[in-house]
Amino acid sequence: MWQCSGEFYELFLNGLHPRRFEMDFFKKLAFPICAAVGLFAAASADASTCSVSGATITKIGSTNVAPALAATACEDYAGNIGAGSTFIDGLNAGTFFTGEFAAGTTWTFVGKEDSSTDDPDITAQIGNTIGTWSADFDSLLVNNVIIALKGTQNGALFLFKGLNPSASYFEGGFDMTLAGLIAGGSGGGGGLSNLSVAGVYVSDPPGGVIPLPAGLPLLLSAIGIGGLISRRKRKTA
Repeated sequence: MWQCSGEFYELFLNGLHPRRFEMDFFKKLAFPICAAVGLFAAASADASTCSVSGATITKIGSTNVAPALAATACEDYAGNIGAGSTFIDGLNAGTFFTGEFAAGTTWTFVGKEDSSTDDPDITAQIGNTIGTWSADFDSLLVNNVIIALKGTQNGALFLFKGLNPSASYFEGGFDMTLAGLIAGGSGGGGGLSNLSVAGVYVSDPPGGVIPLPAGLPLLLSAIGIGGLISRRKRKTA
C-alpha cells in the first residue's frame, strides 16, 4: 500500500537545486504530490483476480500470432456467464467493460461449448486447466472479441479490442490459474466448465483516440493546488 514516507520526501527532493526558495517550494509540494500519487495508484489498480494472460489469441484468420496475444482487459464474473442471453444482454447493455464501447454497440454471440454441448462454431478443451479454444464467426468479420471462461462456480471475461486485421476465425489458449478461477481464485477449483464467445466490428474513430490514465487528472490537480497554496503563503509572509 502506498505511504507518504520519509523515503519519498528524500527521493523527491534529491537532486534539486539547493537554493532556499526552490527547496521551500518543493517541500511544500511534496505532500500533495505524494498523496496524489497514492490516489493515482489506487485508481489505476485492477481489483480483479483475473490476469489478461488468462486467455490469449494465437491465430487471427489464417495468420498465426506469435507471441500469443494477451487480452486487452479482463473482468471477474460471479455466476454462470455461459448462458447466451446473460452474456449478450450484458454486453449490449454496457454492463461488461463499461466505457470501452459506444452505447448501442450490438454484439454477435457465436455460441457456448461445454461437456454436454458440441457447438459447431466453437471448440474448447473442456475440463482442462490449460488448453486451447477456437471460434468461427462464419462470414462475419469482427475486430473485437470477448471470451468468457467458466470455472466450477464463477467465471471471467476477456476482451480483445481493436484486432488488426479483422477476421471471422480465431484460435487461442486459456489458463484457468491466470484467469483467477483456480488456486485461490473465484472459480472454486477444477478445469474449464464452459467457454462462450462473442464479437463485434467497430470502426476506428477518425484520427484515433488516446485514452488518459484515470488518475492522471487527479494527479495534475493536486500539483496545481499545491503550487497555488505555496504562492499564497509566500505572498502573506
